[in-house]
Order: sequence, then structure tokens, then C-alpha cells
Amino acid sequence: MVVTVRIKMEPPGWRVDIEVPDQPLVTRIIGAGAQGLPLPPTDESALWAGQPCAPLCTGPDDTLIAKLSRLILSGKTADDAVRIFGGYLLVVLLGPVWQQIEESNADPVDLQLHFDPKDKVMPRLPWEMMISGDRPLGAQDGRTVAVTRVVVGPKSDVIIELPLRVLFVLGRPIDNSLRPGAEYLGLISQLKAAKGGGAAASVDVNARLLTEATTEDLETAIAEFDPAVVHFIAHGRWSGSESQIILTKRSGSNTEEDPCTPSRLIDVMKRKKGTGNLLPPVVVLSACHTGEPNDAYLPFAGTLVSEGIHVALGMAGEVADAACRIFTRAFYQSLLDLQPLAIAAARARRAAMLHYQNYRNNVEWMRPTLFVLDGAPATIQVNQAKQVVASAAFRFRSPRGPAILCDRLDSMRAYQKYRMRVSAGPEGYLTALIFEVSDNQATVTGGGEPVGKQFQIGKSRLLAEIASNSVLDGFVPCMMPSGMGFQPPANLLSFAIRLCEVMDDTRESFSLKRRTDCEVLRFAFDTLKEPYVYDPDSREKMRAFQIKRAEVKKQIQAQGSGSETTQVDYDSIAESIYADTESLLADIEKKAAGAAEVSSFHSILLLIDDLHQYEGVAVPLLKVIQKSGLAGTAGRAAVAFTYSTRLSAGPDIMEYLKDQRDAFVYEPLRPFKDPVESRLAYSQLMLSRTPPLATSWQSDHRRQHEILFKLLHQNIKGIPSFFDLAESQINAALEYGFLVVADDDQIMRQQLQKDENGN
Repeated sequence: MVVTVRIKMEPPGWRVDIEVPDQPLVTRIIGAGAQGLPLPPTDESALWAGQPCAPLCTGPDDTLIAKLSRLILSGKTADDAVRIFGGYLLVVLLGPVWQQIEESNADPVDLQLHFDPKDKVMPRLPWEMMISGDRPLGAQDGRTVAVTRVVVGPKSDVIIELPLRVLFVLGRPIDNSLRPGAEYLGLISQLKAAKGGGAAASVDVNARLLTEATTEDLETAIAEFDPAVVHFIAHGRWSGSESQIILTKRSGSNTEEDPCTPSRLIDVMKRKKGTGNLLPPVVVLSACHTGEPNDAYLPFAGTLVSEGIHVALGMAGEVADAACRIFTRAFYQSLLDLQPLAIAAARARRAAMLHYQNYRNNVEWMRPTLFVLDGAPATIQVNQAKQVVASAAFRFRSPRGPAILCDRLDSMRAYQKYRMRVSAGPEGYLTALIFEVSDNQATVTGGGEPVGKQFQIGKSRLLAEIASNSVLDGFVPCMMPSGMGFQPPANLLSFAIRLCEVMDDTRESFSLKRRTDCEVLRFAFDTLKEPYVYDPDSREKMRAFQIKRAEVKKQIQAQGSGSETTQVDYDSIAESIYADTESLLADIEKKAAGAAEVSSFHSILLLIDDLHQYEGVAVPLLKVIQKSGLAGTAGRAAVAFTYSTRLSAGPDIMEYLKDQRDAFVYEPLRPFKDPVESRLAYSQLMLSRTPPLATSWQSDHRRQHEILFKLLHQNIKGIPSFFDLAESQINAALEYGFLVVADDDQIMRQQLQKDENGN
């Protein structure tokens, strides 16, 4: 049932028209107190007589309403404040009509609120926390109640395709107040389109990240990326009568705050496409507070919709709080699954409230607020060709452990900087993306290395995440792994042969057959003066070819880097690499039928794990890249690698880069720093467990939460391979109630089952 509530200003108060299906229109006149806050009609006093909310409803002095409103906004819920204020909101807005809705047994109920655009009072009240009796409307047994704020604005057709393109915008450097919003990145990137048509094993969210974002950065990213969702993680505040979010302004090497009003942000987000100005259809606003919490996100999100954004989700709660976390995940999941947004959000809010039973002592569940453009069409289409791309991206993602996207923000920013450099022109291929590890057990632990623990910083998983993201960015990743069983190439020709092998691995990731034949291999045979007999129509000749291929590879590897055979001109090798990379790109473009997130696959991206192991090859390879690129001056081959400064060829690489660092995109890879980076990582660690865990919602546990994260860092020291050392402390925190089970999917399933059974 859709119940339409239209609130129009009629000084000194408001006129409220309520449309209930199959019922006559109900019109109610709402008065205003001395401070301009709404008061219910006096002739409805029977509704609140003897109820906890009665002192707020009698008027005309609305001082108590204003005081309680400020307490609620600040998160203070003592003395039954939630039940008192929630009851007041219900009798103000719906009065006797709510009883009619209850008696109709309608389920679900979508309360669509239409506010007067000039109204500055009614839209700011938290109608999502309306309470009947002792329960919020959203927590009633057997009924799903949604609250949707409908806004009038310009309309346009919107088509959203999978993978869902989400641009995360961090307005300022991450601090403890922005950290909870940043945790959304890892959670959302793992969502799947269970019903929307996505493949069972595919990446259905294509996330891109802007950190310390300027308006210029935002404008460029939207024009290039064309996101379906722009998710702001920024401080929000009031300035006079206007709401603002805080982005970054750069002046030389200095940065400062850049407050943005809704109208300014709309101007920045508009981009030219075809014949008209277009806006991203969906905006999520995680407006984290500075100092006292505020409701600047409410009018900000509402104004965005009035200017043409189709759906805006505004909130100011922490992801660690169950209500905000589940609400946001359900919102994104509904986009992927073609579910009605309002109902999905309502079920999420209900699940959080009932599972954690915190709606009387916590108001975070009322902060997520849904704004929808009146009559706006928003449909998701599934391009089956694009699923080839999404499935390939999934195959490159590491299946192990927690999501790392939000834990390595600097690293992902470095990747995006490098991606922009490569896409800008051919000179981008004369550089590389470098992740340097300078620490080891001794530098981090001071010699007190934990027994049986190896120092692993997460290099391999970072490269896997970059590989997965790069597929959606129009790259074809080729992974050269490290680890047990891997023999590093001994010379540049051996390196080129290994590159051809990993290109065949990439073909398999895109569901193509391996070629086995390649120009580099022909070049290697010719170098050794061996006949190249390749005949796929003859099983006998192919068997002999495979044996000879293994012999040639072994012989070239054994000659190291100093023999006459392997001292060939790299330009000759590059010609063969060029032919093989172009063949790979052509095969994959044909397979994907031009369905990549960009117009075509514009480059391979070679990712080398542990380049320091490539003794005799690493520095010559860097010189080759700087001189003419991996695949020659005409080639399309980008390169990213990790290396340790302390092992094998690491010191030589470091020495070479000492005077060349500005020519590359360089990012140090270190243990997570305390307190912000480490808390992001440890939060993801707990959410990745089975069952997932999160900090409890009780405000009186905040001190224990701080102690827990400090103790975790003392043990883990920000090192991913030490994560399992936290087991005893996490179990103790769970036993004492400082952590709670946070299996959002199970909570949602249980709640949906309750709704279906009418319980």
C-alpha cells in the first residue's frame, strides 16, 4: 500500500493531505509553536492523552520539543527520549489515519512524504523514527513500513547497467570521524547481483575511489567514469541557513577545506553526454559529523534530488552501527537485484532494530533517509556481453580473507594515478607503478618477531585487487606471481617467454583457449637456431613441439643473463612482445564484443609480484621500460610491480630508483598505521570472520572498543600476516559483549522469513 502524505505550508502552520487507497482524502491542519515547530490539532487530544508524548503535544510552548529534538540529533536517548519523540512525530504527521492503516492489515506500507520546497522545518524532522505504542513503525510485527521522501524535480530516462559503477568520494584525509564511512568501501565492493542477472561468479560493483577530492577531481572522474552512483564520505555541517559537505581545495602543496553547497555540487557533477547535461542517477551521502552531530545531510540530499538526482540516500551514522550498515548494504543490494528501494530499505531498518533490540537506546537506525525523485524511472539493464568482463574481473580477485579496498586507500589511489597517466597517451607506457616494501620483522617488531610468523604485508592480494579493478577499467591484466614453485626469469628473453605464458593464463580468465604458439617463442627458437615446427592439425607434431618448447625454455633460463645467446637486442624481443600483446588484446576485445566499461581494452597491465627476485633482470627491465616501453614504442603494455628493498635484487632496484623515482608512480607499502588505518583493517578482519563481528552499539562500550583496537595493534602491529594473533582478544571482546555478531545477510534472511510468516 502506498500512502501519500503531502505537507504544504499554510502559515502559521501546515496543511497535511493524506491519501490512503480506497479511502477518502484526509486533510489535517497542523499548528506551530512559539519556536516554529509543529503541534498536532488540539481536537485530536484523545490520541495522546496519557501517553509519554503528551507533554510535547499540548503546546503552544514548543520549548520541550526543541530541546528533545536537539538531544535526539546528538544521539542522547536517556529518559525514554526515543519513545516520547517518536510518539510525538506520529500524532503530528498521521494522527488518526495511522489507526486506519493498521486496521487495514496492509503490508507493505510505503509512506511517501511530499514536502513543500520552501519548508525549512518539516523536512528536517526525523519522521523515520515515528513510534506507535512502544515500537517504531518500522519494527512492527508482520508489517513492513517504509518512509520515502518524495521530491519534485526534472525528469529524465535513466539506464543503469551491471557492473554497477560506484564512485567513492572522500572529501578530506581520513580521520576517526570519516573512518566509519570509509568502511563501506570494502563491504559494498563484495556485493553480488543475486536476482538482477549478474553471473554467479562476477564482480557486480565497479568501484573507483577519489581521496581528498577536489571539485576538479570530481568533475573529471564523473566525465570519464560515468558512475551510476556517487558515494560521498565527507564531513557535513550547517553554514548559516545552508547545508554543506566538505571537499578539498589545493593550493600548491597545501590543502584546505572547500565547502560545497548542493547547488554547487550539482554544477560540478553535471557532464556533457550526447545533447544534454546529465547527472549521476544515484547519490549516497555519508555525512560524518565534526564535533556535535548535525542533520546537514537531510536538506543536502533533498536538494540534490530536486535538482535532478533520481535517488539520494542521506545518513550520518557509523557503519559499525548495525542499522546504518545493514541499511546501506540493502540499498546497494536492491539496486543490483531490481528490488523496490523503499521496501528494501524498510526491511533493512526493521532487521537491524529487531535483531539488536537497540531502538530505545540508539537513534542511528533513524538516520538513513531515502529521497526519491517523483515519478523518476530508474531501471537496471543486464548487458550479457558485459558479464564476460565482470566474470573475468572476479577470477582475478583473491578469494582469501577480508576485502582490502578500504584498507589500502593510498595504494588504490596510486593505481588510479597510474591508470590516468597510461590513458593520457603513449608516454604513459614509459613508466611503471611501483609498490615498495622497506620493512621486515626486525624494523616493525624491534627484533621481537612472533614465533612462527612470517612477515607478509599483503603485496600479492593488493596486486590481485588491482588486477580485478583493472579489468573494469579497460586493462587486460597479466599476473606474474611469486611464491613457492616459481622460478624467476634469469634474463630478458626468459622473462619474455614467461610473459607469453601468463598471457595464456589471462586468456583462460576470459574463457578463451590457450594459444601455446607465440611470436616470442618463435624468436627464442630462432635465437637457439632451432626449427620451429608448429602444426595444430598434427597431434604427433604438437607433442614433439611441446617437448622442444620445454627444452628451449630451460636452455635459455639456464644461460643466465651474461651469455652470448641471451645478450640479444631488447628491441628485437620487444617486436615479438608487441605482436603477442596486440593479439591478446584483439582476442579479448572480440570475446567481449566491445562491452568493457570503456570503449575498448586499451592495454595489457603486467603485474609482477616480488620483482626483487628477478636478479640480473629487474634493473635492465626498468631501463627498457623508461627507454621505449615493455612492448616497444608502439606497444600497449603497462607495468606494475612490488619489490622489497632488503632482499635479492631489491637494493639494486632501490639504488636505480633513487634518482628516477619521479619518473614512476611510486607508493610505499607499509604496515597499517595506528589509529585510523589499523582500525579500518581490523574492522574488516572482524567483518570477514564466520560469523562476522562488529563493535556493539552500546554507547557505554566505546571506551572498551578503543582499548580493544589498541590491544589488537600491539599484537598485530599493522601486519596482515599477523592477523590471526588477534584471535584471543577478539573472542574475549565477544564474550564480554563489546563485539556482536554482524551477519547482515543472515539477519536479513531471518527478518524476511519473519515477514513472510507474518510474525
